[in-house]
Amino acid sequence: MALDTSKFLAGNGSEIAPFIIDSVDGFIEVFRHDSDSESILGYKYFELVTDIDLSVMESFRLNGSGMKGAHFNGNGHSVIFPMLTGSSTLGWDLQSIRNIHFHLNGNYDRTIFGLTTLHGATVSAVYLTGYLNHWRSTSSNYNYFFSRYKNQVVNSLVNLKIDEYWPTPMLEGGTGLDYINSYFIEGSTVKVNNGGNNAMISEDAAFLASSYPALDPDDWVLQDGALPQLKVKPYSGKPITRIAGTTKLNGTPASRRVTITDSNGGRISRSMSDPETGRFEVQTSPFKNGVTVIVDDDIGYEIQPNKTYSVGDKIYHSEYSGIFYECTNAGDSPETLPVPSEYPESGFLTIGTATFKAKAVNKPQIFSPVRPEIILE
Repeated sequence: MALDTSKFLAGNGSEIAPFIIDSVDGFIEVFRHDSDSESILGYKYFELVTDIDLSVMESFRLNGSGMKGAHFNGNGHSVIFPMLTGSSTLGWDLQSIRNIHFHLNGNYDRTIFGLTTLHGATVSAVYLTGYLNHWRSTSSNYNYFFSRYKNQVVNSLVNLKIDEYWPTPMLEGGTGLDYINSYFIEGSTVKVNNGGNNAMISEDAAFLASSYPALDPDDWVLQDGALPQLKVKPYSGKPITRIAGTTKLNGTPASRRVTITDSNGGRISRSMSDPETGRFEVQTSPFKNGVTVIVDDDIGYEIQPNKTYSVGDKIYHSEYSGIFYECTNAGDSPETLPVPSEYPESGFLTIGTATFKAKAVNKPQIFSPVRPEIILE
């Protein structure tokens, strides 16, 4: 079955002009092909330039067995799956897959999920989250997440819940598999059975940036109070397009968060405007048509116990409802945090030895559709 290139935003599948996936249709077009299509998909390059949400579907089968030798770059974006069914294999004999977050939402009996690669290939900056109802297959040879061939798994993070295992082992990928600089969160219930270079992170330490010293900061956002997140990276090919402007509050320039999404709500890019001028410039390549610009406040992260806060850090409590708190006096939060009802809606709040000022969240602004500016070189 021929590859329908009209489903892609641009590209010809070469290294210098990869196929650009910017929609659910484009993602499905790649992963609907079977092994009879190796000459169509194999040894080609693909790039994702927006988040993909498949959760509205009742189920989905990943059928990437026709991707022999292919290269897939997620640019830090997320793919949210519905219930997986069948032998859901993300890329049989992929040459490389990098910078992508897969979020799983359960699976049917005997469903297989895995990333398989050729000998010596690389899986890098992959974030695997969500859950599986069970892990079952008809053959232990196919019990894998990342690979059953010799390869390198670099800068990966696994935080996956699984209710039932059969058979085990879980992450033992075969002879010579190395989890280089990879981390597994202890509470995820994923079992690590190989002797590769990996680290188990306890649930208590999972929200500390210092727990992940080997994650490359070029690929990951490392911030105390939150799990590591992949950095969304603008597409670097031609043409270059951008959205630029100035953010203001009550007519005065102010620093605010600027998020650019596509017509399906997938995030293209995000940036903070300048605190002095309110100026922002966000690359939106390769999108040339209408996008959505969302301007809102950065409210920081949910407060954590036993954490040092610096002046300017922003927090909110577990029942956040429109008020956040900005640190005005550095200090440490206590082991036991105040209950949500003790957080005031105005004034100052001392938590442990740190002091915070309550601030109301400003009304977000949404502009759509916006046509990006094309920059000629």
